[in-house]
Amino acid sequence: MYKIFHNTKDDHEVETDLSDLTVKFDAKKILILTGQNSFSESEAENFLITELKDKYKKANFYSDFENNPKIEDLTQAIQKLRSKDIELIIACGGGSVIDFAKLLKVYLYDASSILDFPGKYKNPSKSQISMIAIPTTAGTGSEATHFSVLYYNKKKYSIASDHMLPDYSILNSSICLNASLKIKSSCVIDAFSQAIESFWSVGANLESIKFAKKAIHLINKHIDNFHINHKDENVMSDILLGAHYSGKAINISKTTAPHALSYSITSFFGIPHGHAVGMTLGEFFIINEQLASMNAVNCRDLSLHMLQMKSLRELLGWGDCISCNDKWKSIMKNLGLNMQIKLNDGQEGVVNRLADSVNTERLSNNPVSLTRENIIKLYLNIIS
Repeated sequence: MYKIFHNTKDDHEVETDLSDLTVKFDAKKILILTGQNSFSESEAENFLITELKDKYKKANFYSDFENNPKIEDLTQAIQKLRSKDIELIIACGGGSVIDFAKLLKVYLYDASSILDFPGKYKNPSKSQISMIAIPTTAGTGSEATHFSVLYYNKKKYSIASDHMLPDYSILNSSICLNASLKIKSSCVIDAFSQAIESFWSVGANLESIKFAKKAIHLINKHIDNFHINHKDENVMSDILLGAHYSGKAINISKTTAPHALSYSITSFFGIPHGHAVGMTLGEFFIINEQLASMNAVNCRDLSLHMLQMKSLRELLGWGDCISCNDKWKSIMKNLGLNMQIKLNDGQEGVVNRLADSVNTERLSNNPVSLTRENIIKLYLNIIS
């Protein structure tokens, strides 16, 4: 069985199925957006064939874009698809697939708004297309957010609009089981990081913290043995739901410094997103406590911030901030996620370029301000 969530502000699960949802939208022209490999390698293809029947045979399909899609991928898709009169997008894949579907949801019939990207592009103000998101990885929570990303010249740009939020999310743990442990590990670290960052983000509120707590509870109880039990469907069901809640949390609070630092790591070294986030996250248990009294705390009362950090540590049950960092490194090691990057010839000056490319918007959500010196030191900690 699978869960279907109506992506309203509340946590709203609905009793229906995918076939009935397509009837609800009365969509004659359906686009099924998938990854290039994950769709056939998982059970996702069989799931859609079973649920959609004849509608599956009549649907348009598209998968011609990269992980971490670039502006060129989007403009090419618009050129190929805008004559198809698409009324409903079913995005079945990982975070990049769902993010790309969100971009098509708002820009397919309003391409002029994105033509000057990254110069004078407009955040979307409307959408003429409905969307159902079906994640095949348990990690990004992208099915529950109104954000998407585009890369231009190895730099990540965030695009945000309420019109990009998928109408419905379908969580089916059985289609997440066949992914490799390497992919699952990166994804679960992304979900866990989002929940943790949401907890200490300057944009956190009672609602985002509610979702972050749910996510942390669901993920933390499995994380120590996830490398052993990752093929257990009950475990994956909890992780998938935890990832969904982490998405709902950051949809309100946004992510913080570990995510801000990660995008350059992914662009320059090809390290998967969740893995890249995890490489620095542990250090922020220390930074966000020990530097809080010395550096200006962004938009938050110091006593409230310290109370929030204490509450997070107690929820995790990992001890003080130094012990939390140690625990995080242990989790990464158990999952086989290397914490060090070895430079190749010609990459000696990369640290300054990484620092120049840090996502300043996400950085500003961190409760403790970071100097360029702080940022370079964090990168040097993981580069050898």
